[in-house]
Amino acid sequence: MTEALDTLAGQLRAQSHVIIRQAMPPDRVAALDADLDARFAATPFCDGDFYGRTTKRFGSLLRRSKHAAAFVQHGLMLGLAERMLLPWCDRIALISPRRSRSIPAPSRSIRTATRICGRGPRASSNISSM
Repeated sequence: MTEALDTLAGQLRAQSHVIIRQAMPPDRVAALDADLDARFAATPFCDGDFYGRTTKRFGSLLRRSKHAAAFVQHGLMLGLAERMLLPWCDRIALISPRRSRSIPAPSRSIRTATRICGRGPRASSNISSM
């Protein structure tokens, strides 16, 4: 798994995103998709150049679907988050909507992991599995 994480981390650094195909079984992907379908339909596209006009952002995935935890806790996802964030942090943590109010961040939308330490640049990684 170390070699796979090295490759994925390199892609994430170079491209600012990484898609991990077949990381989860199709039935899990379909279940998460079904749980989030109404939310995606109700969420407007972002406005402006920063997020892009073809992006939809919303939070609370772990509360919206019982299937989200399997994606967030997947070994590759956690390993990749650690590779990207721990060089500058003492630890990483998922931020719940309640805790996010106490941690300054430019956005409180989908955030897989964010730094919660005081040294190094503010960093976050958006990692998707399909």
